[in-house]
Amino acid sequence: MDPTGNALIIWSQYDGTQTDVYAQRYLPAGVPVQALTDGVVINNLAGATGSWQYFKITVPTGKSSMDIVMTGPTDSSDADLYIRYGALPTLTVWDARPFFVGDNEGVRIFNPPAGDYLIGINAASSYSSVSLQATTAQ
Repeated sequence: MDPTGNALIIWSQYDGTQTDVYAQRYLPAGVPVQALTDGVVINNLAGATGSWQYFKITVPTGKSSMDIVMTGPTDSSDADLYIRYGALPTLTVWDARPFFVGDNEGVRIFNPPAGDYLIGINAASSYSSVSLQATTAQ
């Protein structure tokens, strides 16, 4: 288990002829994660300085790319985008993280492995009127 509560459990199973190894990741209990639908925009996101909001998109097998785009007003607010495969991203543990000031950030992941991608929006400073969209392509 990592410091934020993400857990990875690995076990083996013997069926009498062969042994198989399995693994399952678990998210921390009580952390709200909103499911995203491929290509659908979520509007009017807001957060206070230091807060997190989490989202999840499940990518099917065979996708050639995935774009995760966050847009917002060009004011002094600063929402930061963090992406991690199979677990909640943190300020120090993430798979993709654009590093821009403001609310307009995006990531393109080529040939994403099938599975759950967790997206975190962290408020470096308070923000409002932010939109988020995750889109996959064949």
